[in-house]
Amino acid sequence: MKKIIFTFVILVFVSCKNEKDNTIYGSSLITGRQHIYKLHLEKKDVVYNYHYKHQKDTSGSLLFRYNDKKQELNLGTRNFFKTQKTFKYNSLTFDFYQMSKSNTGGAIIVFNKEYGVLATMTFAAHFVFLDKQLSLEKNQKLFDKISADVLNKPKK
Repeated sequence: MKKIIFTFVILVFVSCKNEKDNTIYGSSLITGRQHIYKLHLEKKDVVYNYHYKHQKDTSGSLLFRYNDKKQELNLGTRNFFKTQKTFKYNSLTFDFYQMSKSNTGGAIIVFNKEYGVLATMTFAAHFVFLDKQLSLEKNQKLFDKISADVLNKPKK
């Protein structure tokens, strides 16, 4: 009986270590609005699930899935593939993911598997996702730096 209880406690402890929750501030650079999300990160084997739960409107919630083995990011039915471009922010290196395996541009997500999504650059949604609340001007400056890196050639 002691072995069963010990095994159960270990399983609970290990499974809890594979999940975490953080408050994230999402700033829409198109509308100028800030949104508050509760980020729930869950790791299962090689797949990380990032559920950004909008705190006021659940229709604004987002679910990203990252496959560490394939280094692919998924948002809904869309797959994003890692490029050679990176961006440094707060001592973390973020990778650029785009919808096409060729470097043709289009929708881009700036992502780090420990942090989650830093920014999205799509046709209708330019967002910055931060773990601290900043002014719209500071968010815009950060987004401009990221956008400038998109236009630069890939780093080798």
